[in-house]
Amino acid sequence: MDQTHPATGSIKKSVGVTATERMLAEFCERSFLKLWSYPNPYKDDGHELCDLLAVFGDYVFVFFDRENVLPGVPEKNPQVLWDRWKRNMIDRQVKTAHGAERYVRSGRPIFLDGKGTMAFPLSIDPAKPVHATGLDRVPVTVHPEA
Repeated sequence: MDQTHPATGSIKKSVGVTATERMLAEFCERSFLKLWSYPNPYKDDGHELCDLLAVFGDYVFVFFDRENVLPGVPEKNPQVLWDRWKRNMIDRQVKTAHGAERYVRSGRPIFLDGKGTMAFPLSIDPAKPVHATGLDRVPVTVHPEA
């Protein structure tokens, strides 16, 4: 499985699909994470594993981004709105992060493309720490207009 660009020999990386994924990928490309971060890696079933995977030595960081605003509906109870938003955004994302962490720890293959033709170029020891969403299972919210 060739994961290199035929003309340059460099590894093909996704640039992100959504605006927030692109911003996360650009941030990593402009930082020290450039050499170790891979946007939009895939599982062996062709589904996206996470929004960005960074492997640095023995550490694996699994990033997700979500863009969703708490609705401001004055006639609704703010506590009900918050509880619903938290359940739909934060709790669901934490569950997704745990699933990605389990997948990485399982040792199953990771790919740079959804067709499974470009293998993830770094080896991951499933026994080493996996930090889901970058801050040990705390979802990260990014606002592109900020």
